[in-house]
Parts: sequence; structure tokens; C-alpha cells
Amino acid sequence: MTRPRTYGLICVGSAIGSLARAGIEALYATTPPDFPWATLSINIGGAFAMGLLSWALLYLAGPPSWARPLIGIGVLGGFTTYSTFAVESVQMLAVGRALGAIAYIVASFVGGVAAIRLGHVAMRRWVASATTIDSGGAS
Repeated sequence: MTRPRTYGLICVGSAIGSLARAGIEALYATTPPDFPWATLSINIGGAFAMGLLSWALLYLAGPPSWARPLIGIGVLGGFTTYSTFAVESVQMLAVGRALGAIAYIVASFVGGVAAIRLGHVAMRRWVASATTIDSGGAS
């Protein structure tokens, strides 16, 4: 894939992901010392989607060349947000919400890793069931 096309896919995907994140954050806006449920949900949901995508890109024959730059880097990169997570963690600590901040940090990291793994398992099972159905076997 040519570089201009790749960069264009990343830009389009990033705009889509960033707008989706902004919309969710606007609907569920929080300010310290509130627990940042929106960002936590966005990041874990994005990790799950990355698990689905990464399994598909690794194990399915002939994934489209546009999928990784558009969806993986662009949409999911624009949707998820480490920097907001970091700022919200520091803000919670600054207002004396140490337990909430620690819970947020642990939930973000553990939840993100678990969501990626769950995405891998879900995609593998979906592909296996679709293959069984397509070949005429019982599922």
C-alpha cells in the first residue's frame, strides 16, 4: 500500500474514532473527583475491538490491507486515549481520591488486557462457528 493512501486511511479512521470518543465523553462527562467511567469504558471497549481486529489480522488468510491502518491505528487509536486516562488518574490523586485513582489504574490495565484476550477468544470462536456453518456442519 502506498504511503499517501496509508496516511489517508489513518487520518480518516482517527477522525472517526476521535469523534466517537468525544461524543461518548460529552454524554457521560465527569469532573474530578468523579470516577471517569466514560474513559474507562472507551479504553476497555477499544481494547476489546483491538483484540477482535488483531486476531483477525494475525490468523485469517488475506486480511484487507486497509484494515490495520484504518481501524487499528486510525479508528481505535483515535477512540482510545491513554493521555486522558493518565490526566484523570493524576487529577483524582490531586483531590485526595487515592483509592479511586488506584482502582481506575488497575481496572484500566487489567481490564484492557482482559478485553484484548476476550476479543481474541470471541473472534476465534466466531470464525470457527462461521466455518462450521459454511461447511454445512452442525454448530
